[in-house]
Amino acid sequence: MKSTLFAIPMLAASLTIGTGMALAAEGAAPAKAPAGAAVQQKGMAPEAAPQAPAAEAVYGSELMSKEEIADYKVQLKACKTPEARTKLQMEHHTRMQERAAEKGVTLPD
Repeated sequence: MKSTLFAIPMLAASLTIGTGMALAAEGAAPAKAPAGAAVQQKGMAPEAAPQAPAAEAVYGSELMSKEEIADYKVQLKACKTPEARTKLQMEHHTRMQERAAEKGVTLPD
């Protein structure tokens, strides 16, 4: 019983130190951060806060319409084997290089 009673204050102390926010006593309202304070994960800069994952990039998408991009993604998902997917990607890469050359644009490889 004594170890449990000792563990609870130690846990509260470690959470207070780790998060920078005080935990409220039993029955009291939770402590609030000062107005305008940004919630931030420990060790992360504010601008590096977690964000939604970026969509899978499509090579040459800047030269494609939204419809073309959607069609290409459907074709990729329809590939039954990794080899078929790779073949489609290589053909797409070649088409985008040709399109870029026609427009006088350079695409990264």
